[in-house]
Amino acid sequence: APELPRYPDELFSESFDADPAQEWTVSNEGVDLEDYIPRDWVWTTDVPSGGDGGSLFAPDDAMGGNCSFNDQSGVMHLDSPAISIPDGILPVLVFDHYIASEPKGDGGNVRISVNGGPNQLIPEDAFLFNPYNDVLDGPDRSNNPNAGEPAFSGVNAASFLRGSWGQSQVKLAGLARPGDTIRIRFDFSFDGCTGVDGWYLDNVVVRAGDAVVRGGGRRSP
Repeated sequence: APELPRYPDELFSESFDADPAQEWTVSNEGVDLEDYIPRDWVWTTDVPSGGDGGSLFAPDDAMGGNCSFNDQSGVMHLDSPAISIPDGILPVLVFDHYIASEPKGDGGNVRISVNGGPNQLIPEDAFLFNPYNDVLDGPDRSNNPNAGEPAFSGVNAASFLRGSWGQSQVKLAGLARPGDTIRIRFDFSFDGCTGVDGWYLDNVVVRAGDAVVRGGGRRSP
């Protein structure tokens, strides 16, 4: 039988040890354009304890919003470079992250665009490890653009206004097929007032085959 083609284990890898501004794309949208103060993901080396090098950071800053006459509800988008999936590969997305946000009011989730198509929310059942831990307040309670969606949200119960680093792993098979080109979007969305710290993202990898759990349990904010 002919030998099967061999592909590198990692199809894409980003450590954020240097500013990736030329490769990753940031954008943002506000609900109330009259009051909204634009803000984007930023690269930082000032990471919470347990992190290393640099990370990309979505600040959870209320920007003076008071949820009434000054509504700062909005969303920050972070889009990866294009990633090609070779034939015969079942890809897994792995990323390290830390979140400390207003519980249910503000939070982060992950989307995928396939072959230039729309960004679709990655569902909880695609996660192999450490899925979304909460659901954002619905549109009846919040102007968050992603209201009612599953998300990483909140703080650690054992520590005041802090989070902790964890790793999430997502099976992309079923969302994308071999031969497709994908982009991964990390959304951090927020309601019109109150903030804590934000969402830190590090060590984003798309790899072939099953991911390996690197110890520790599910992050519990």
